[in-house]
Amino acid sequence: MGGVNCTHQANIDTSGVINTCVGDSLILSCNTDPTFTYQWNRNSVPVAGATSSSFMPVTSGIYTVTIYQNTCPVTSSSVTVNVNPLPSTPVISASGSINSCSGGSVTLTVPNIYQTYNWSNGSINSSTIVTQSGNYTVSVTNASGCAASSLPYTVNASFIQTPSVCIVGMDSLTNYNRIVWEKPLVSGIDSFYVYKETNVSNTYTKIGATDYNDLAVYLDSNSDPAVQAYRYKLAVLDTCGTETPLSDFHKTIHLTINAGVGNSWNLIWSHYEGLNFGSYKIYRGTSPNNMTLLTTIQSNLNSYSDLAPPIGAVYYQIEIVNPTNCDPLKTIDYGNSRSNIVNNGISSLENNDASIVSIYPNPADRMITLLVSDGLVDAGFKLYDSFGREVCSGKCAGYKTNVSLEAFENGTYYLRFQEHPVVYKVIKQ
Repeated sequence: MGGVNCTHQANIDTSGVINTCVGDSLILSCNTDPTFTYQWNRNSVPVAGATSSSFMPVTSGIYTVTIYQNTCPVTSSSVTVNVNPLPSTPVISASGSINSCSGGSVTLTVPNIYQTYNWSNGSINSSTIVTQSGNYTVSVTNASGCAASSLPYTVNASFIQTPSVCIVGMDSLTNYNRIVWEKPLVSGIDSFYVYKETNVSNTYTKIGATDYNDLAVYLDSNSDPAVQAYRYKLAVLDTCGTETPLSDFHKTIHLTINAGVGNSWNLIWSHYEGLNFGSYKIYRGTSPNNMTLLTTIQSNLNSYSDLAPPIGAVYYQIEIVNPTNCDPLKTIDYGNSRSNIVNNGISSLENNDASIVSIYPNPADRMITLLVSDGLVDAGFKLYDSFGREVCSGKCAGYKTNVSLEAFENGTYYLRFQEHPVVYKVIKQ
C-alpha cells in the first residue's frame, strides 16, 4: 500500500539449470540500460561486489539479479548453476620395454576410474600400447563431463638419449635462422633431425636432417627472422633406425621498432626461450656492418627506448649469450643468439645505386663472373659456405671479375663484399 510499480524488467540471458566445471568461465548476463544499477544474488543473498551487468559464478547455487531504476528494484527469475568438481589428475604408469634394434613395446596405463579416456596417440581406453618414442598424454573426464589431463610421459625407444638444442638465432651471413647443438661423443648416432613449430601451437614438423659427421649446425632457409620468432626442437636417429623423443624447444628473438617522443626510437622484442641467461645486449649502428654495443639490460625486460640516437639511418639488433657456450665442433664458439636487424626507415648512403652487383651464370658449374659498378671496384669479397665458413676470398680489380668454383662441392654459397651490406646467394651445381 502506498508503493510504486516499477516499469522495467530484470532478465538473465539464460534459464533453467546450467552444469559447469571448476575453472570454467561461465558468465551470466542480464538486460542493460544506462539508468540501471545491478546486484547479483546467490540463494537470495546479495553477492559482495557483484554489481555489474554480468557475473561469473564460481560456486554452485541459485542465482538471480536485482536491477534498480530510480531506486525501484526488480528481481529476475532464477538460474540454477551446478559447478562440478574436476576428476583427479591421471598419473601414467608404464610396463614393458623397447629395444631399438629388436623391437618391443611399452604399455601406458592410468587407473580405470574415469568416464572417458583420450590418449595423445588416439587410444580411448585406460591403457595404450606404444612402440615409438614420444611424449604421451591422456585426457580423462568424470561422470559430470569435467576433464583433467596428465603430465607428459616420455617413452624413448632409442638407446640414444634425446639431444638438447644449444641455441637458435639469426645467422648474420645468410639472415636465416641457425640452430646449433653439441654432438654427444657416443657411437650409434646416424643423424640429427631438426623440427620447427607449425602454424598450430605446440605442433612440430621435421624440416631437415644432418649427418652425425657434419657440423652440428642447421640453417632454416625457409625462415624469415624479420617477420616473426620461431620455435625449434631436435631429435636423434640412431643406427638401428629409431628416433628419440623431441627435445625441449628454443625460441628465437623477434625485434620491432617504432618512433618515440622527439627523435627517440622504441625497441620491443619477444623473449628468447629455452635457456637461462642474465642479460640482453643491444647493438646500434648507422649500417648493418658497423653496429657496436649500445647497452646491456636485464633478461626479464623486452623493451628499450633509445633517447639519443644518431641523426639519419640507425640500425639495431638484440643478442643473448649462452652462459655455457655452444661448441658444435668442440673448437668453435657458436654460443650467441641474435635477433633480426631493424632500422628507423631513414635512407642510408650505403643503400644507393652506386653499388650494384650482377652474378652470372647463377646457378653455375665451374665459374661465376662478377659485374660490379663503380662503388665496388677494388672492393674485397669473400665467399662462404652454408655453415658460414669462408671458402675463398678475392678483390674486384675492375668492373668484371671471374671466380672459380671448381674446387667446391655442389650447394649454396654466399658472397659478401667489403663495406657493402648486401649478401648474394651463389649456387654451385
